[in-house]
Amino acid sequence: MGIIKRVNRGQGYKVNGVGQTAAPPEYFNLPVVTPQVFTPFRLAKRSLRRFEHRMLHRRRSRSIFRGPLLICLKAGSEAGAERGRFSAAISKTDVLYTENFTGISFAEADDHLAYVLSGILNSSLISFQLAFGGPTWGLERPTVLPHDLLSLRVPSLLSVGKELLESIVSAEKQAALDPNDLGNLVELDEAVFSLYDLEPDERILVRESVARARYLIFENRGERIGMVKPPSSDILKKYAKQVGRSVDAYLRARGERHLEAVVYTKRLAKGDLGAGVPGVTAVRFTMASGAPRGDAVVREGDPADLDVLAALLRGRLESKVPPYLNERRQLRLYGADDLFILKPTETRYWTATAGLNDADVILADHWLRRRDVLAHA
Repeated sequence: MGIIKRVNRGQGYKVNGVGQTAAPPEYFNLPVVTPQVFTPFRLAKRSLRRFEHRMLHRRRSRSIFRGPLLICLKAGSEAGAERGRFSAAISKTDVLYTENFTGISFAEADDHLAYVLSGILNSSLISFQLAFGGPTWGLERPTVLPHDLLSLRVPSLLSVGKELLESIVSAEKQAALDPNDLGNLVELDEAVFSLYDLEPDERILVRESVARARYLIFENRGERIGMVKPPSSDILKKYAKQVGRSVDAYLRARGERHLEAVVYTKRLAKGDLGAGVPGVTAVRFTMASGAPRGDAVVREGDPADLDVLAALLRGRLESKVPPYLNERRQLRLYGADDLFILKPTETRYWTATAGLNDADVILADHWLRRRDVLAHA
């Protein structure tokens, strides 16, 4: 795209440090973007102040501050459109930015592509790549350095179809009108997923990466509680639907059977949060006759149905494990036509992503024909 290092892109100026030099005179005519006033998608110009520093530790070429500008935040913060998302914003005019940002000037390039990149960078796909695709964002540091941005996988924007690019530009501009609208963010994600040609299962993994990345970036008790709290009925249903869809995709080849699910809001075994014991939740799957339908069948079950299962397992969930070990068991109990999945009563075990993994394991169990084993852990 004709973007040259230190000419059209680079990190912002740095104030503090050994070795000070006079600030360029042209800086004093420009507003400055700082983390305190940064907003996703578009900068609020009325919040920007003029440059005031007389001395700088690191000066930058004036050319990297020319608009139109795509400005990328250096760290995961509250400034994102959603907690767990990376954040970038566009400025149509010249602005200065500090070392807390990496900027890309489109003054000598097609500025239409700035909106495409803004859509990609603000999408959940970038959260997935940064948190789980290579760099150490969240695992060792909360920052996103220039080399991390350069390592992101992006399709060649000069060779993809015009309609795909236009769909991202349209979704990006809609999201910019109201970044707090989750519906707008979902539409943006879907446009980016189409650009990357992701399959349905891949879209689920990427979409849930925002919530998973959140707990890596913001390390505090409030965030961690979100993953270990008991799953709601809706969460269990989404999990069960995903297991059903994945298994039905295999069963659809013959069109003779399909998988149905029953979720129970009551815990199979009570927990003790004070002792770090979450309890046990069960979901039942039944093989039914007939070809798979458009979507997986999920119903709410009668809690009394769990009494028989609890009696069967009484004594088996007890073990002489030292109290300082945080044990998390997962069981699959197969009957003639049904299957019970038992896992800790924590949201992280009942996500759609977990449903994808569990469906793979269920199919593997049947493929290997392990009928001699009652429970698989």
